[in-house]
Parts: sequence; C-alpha cells; structure tokens
Amino acid sequence: MRYRVTAAGRTHPGRVRAINEDTHHIGERVLVVADGVGGEAGGEIASQTVASIIANVATSRPTEDVYQSLTDAVARGSHAIARQVQEEPGLAGMSTTITVMLGGDRRIVFAQVGDSRAYYLRAKKPETLHQVTRDDSFVQELVDAGVINREQAQHHPQRNLILKAVGDHIVAPSFASYAPVVGDRYLLCSDGLTDYVAESDIHAVVVAEHRDVAADRLIDLALRAGAPDNVTVIVADLTTP
Repeated sequence: MRYRVTAAGRTHPGRVRAINEDTHHIGERVLVVADGVGGEAGGEIASQTVASIIANVATSRPTEDVYQSLTDAVARGSHAIARQVQEEPGLAGMSTTITVMLGGDRRIVFAQVGDSRAYYLRAKKPETLHQVTRDDSFVQELVDAGVINREQAQHHPQRNLILKAVGDHIVAPSFASYAPVVGDRYLLCSDGLTDYVAESDIHAVVVAEHRDVAADRLIDLALRAGAPDNVTVIVADLTTP
C-alpha cells in the first residue's frame, strides 16, 4: 500500500529537571522515542546513542526480516553504550527505553524496550485509542496479575520502575505490527505523558486536533499536571503519498 507518514514531534524537560534525557526522531519511514536513564549526562547520551542507531534502520540495506533488523539495531545500541561506559566509567548504569515505529509497504512494525508507549487510532473507529505496546515495568506486572487496575497503576509510587532497558547488556525488544491504512493516526510518547495525563484526556486530544496542535496540547497537559519528568510526544498520520 502506498502512503506517507507525516508526523509532529515535541519534547520538554518538564517542571523539575534541568536536563532533557528524552530523544525523538522523525524520519521518512521511522519514528523513535527514547527516554534516557542514568542522571546528569548519562541518560541523555544513552537515548541519543540508541535513537541515532535505530534511525538508520530505515535507510540501511533493505531486508525481508524487519524484526531481525530492529533486533540487531537494538543490540548495536547496547554495544555502543558498553563502549562509552568503558571509555568513561562515570557513565556506568546509563540506559534508555526505546519505542520505534517502522513503516513498510505491507505492515507497520513497532519495537519496544521499556515503558515509552505507542498508541493507534483507527480513522473508521476513532472512539477507541488502542495501546500498541506493553510496558516493561513492575507496575505492569501488578496489573497483569490483577493486583491493581490501570487507573491505580498511573498513581502507583513505583510506576517509574522499569524491568528492561537498552543498556550495556543485550535485551530483546517486543514487537507488534499493523496493516497500514490511510487516515489512521499513531502516537509515540515517553512516560512523562502517560504517568501524569489520563488516557481519556490523551484520547480526546488525539482524536480532535491536527497533529501539530495535538502534539502541543499533549505537552501542555503534562505540564499542567505538574509533570516533573521529561515528556516527549510524536503524533503521526498516515496520509496519501
């Protein structure tokens, strides 16, 4: 199917932090949101390093196995972080989440490590905002076990405890894929949005606004909610070429 991915991205350090450790990338076929972990410069370096490697997947030699390409790219990100830590031991412990949307002719593939999320909105069924990804987090484990519900998870004191990130050891990303349909909309975001803004409020913005306005309003909602964390969003539409 012929289509274009047209996207708007925004990022903000939040109300507390001086450094923005989030990184995002908007390319012709690939979108990336990465949320760095490690404090000071470490998280920023980790997210920028891995995001830049992932961004090259769409421009490298085509392969029939996009899943392997993304898995290999995540592994290269881990190797790059390991080299940086070896050269500068003060960066030890830095890592990053990564959420990727890669558009192909027959499918759109998502790859994720950590708790940055992707959502999609069907043009023909806009009443529901679907979560594409599953958080690699302690709180998500509690939700899956039925200990708490999704609303309680949003306010849980350990909601920022992630169980998997791209650091100096190899991790396997999780995948999802969807058929591309012109008119559909996708949202990629760091937890600086989803930890502080209710999913119903996110849906209300994503369904009603132009992508540029939606991206601005989502950042504004996070800041109005007092978000201390960095917040990054990408709102992407599938349009005719």
